[in-house]
Amino acid sequence: MSKKIIVNKFGGGILKKELIPFMEKRIKEQLKAGFAPVVVVSALPGVTDKLLGEAKGKSMQMKDKIISNGEKESAQMFAKYLGDLGMPAEVVEAEGMIVTDDNFGNANIIYKISEKNVQRKLSLLEKIPVIPGFIGKTKNGNTTTLGRGGTDTTACFVGASLRAEKVVLWKDVDGVMSANPKIVKSAKTVPFVSYQEAEEAGKIIHDKAIQYVKMHDTPIEIASLVDPKQKTVVGKAKKLKHGTKIVSYKKDLVLFTISDESKKENSLLAISSNAFFKHKVDIILISNTQYSIQIVADNANGKAEEVYEEINKKVKEVEMHPVSMIYLIGSFDVYDVNDFNAMLIKMKADLEISAFLYKNCTRLEAIIKETNIDKIINALHKKFIK
Repeated sequence: MSKKIIVNKFGGGILKKELIPFMEKRIKEQLKAGFAPVVVVSALPGVTDKLLGEAKGKSMQMKDKIISNGEKESAQMFAKYLGDLGMPAEVVEAEGMIVTDDNFGNANIIYKISEKNVQRKLSLLEKIPVIPGFIGKTKNGNTTTLGRGGTDTTACFVGASLRAEKVVLWKDVDGVMSANPKIVKSAKTVPFVSYQEAEEAGKIIHDKAIQYVKMHDTPIEIASLVDPKQKTVVGKAKKLKHGTKIVSYKKDLVLFTISDESKKENSLLAISSNAFFKHKVDIILISNTQYSIQIVADNANGKAEEVYEEINKKVKEVEMHPVSMIYLIGSFDVYDVNDFNAMLIKMKADLEISAFLYKNCTRLEAIIKETNIDKIINALHKKFIK
């Protein structure tokens, strides 16, 4: 593959009958422009859930082997589809290239070995490679999956390994929006987001994926499959432009306030951290004083109550209640921090933890009790998005 390479990721959300012709069109456009397209695919909609049902009760190792079949089947179908259209394509199994550790369900790619494998396997290939995303294999030959956002991870890893011109994550939306358009009707596509801003935003692309494209400054495009001009470029910023790009939020969080004057901060943190780790509850934010700490956690697995019970046995006082996080992504100074906090106070949002400034600040976040998120998001978007 001596031509410039574009890695295309087609996720399950767009692998629909009505959108298939647009995928064909995008690949033909790249071929006509002299590029060498590489395709990475997810499983078809609903397939992974079905396979997870079949894998219920199995070991993590066996579960990975079962659910990987969704991506493999999708790759076979897409390669045949391209071939039938006169664009010769070949399935290149990810397990033959991507070597991982044995953290089944959330495996990590062993970079140097896998990079060489990708370069060797794809460098001389004349057909369009179609790669099942989300999958790897341990040195012992056991199938692994790469965890949340795993197909993005595969696409970005392959793009970095091949020094691709860019990686395109095709979507059925117009790139990254300045806010959730279901909440903010005036939300607009953000033209450019830096790697750092994308990492802070969290929802744009998984951290695992970003780490690979950062290695060689490979640009990512998050683009509309129907209208590729509607896109967001994620890349290296020479200089961050002051201002807000995205207003967002995270619900279903829990705030723990833990205090005990007989124990210092480090002791309280150790007790708390062990409880969160034991019950696999993710910590989002920590704020502390000498004898007290506040921990914001994601209660996605519903185990926050168990964490509370365990900590309550070991400290004098612990409180727990539901909260939400409101945050801005962009480039900020002290005036932005003051305006952000002041606006939340003015809106009587029950501010629990205020936003604060740090060096090269690209994220302002605050923890609130307020449940009327839509009203707050709209007000912040109106004030901060220019």
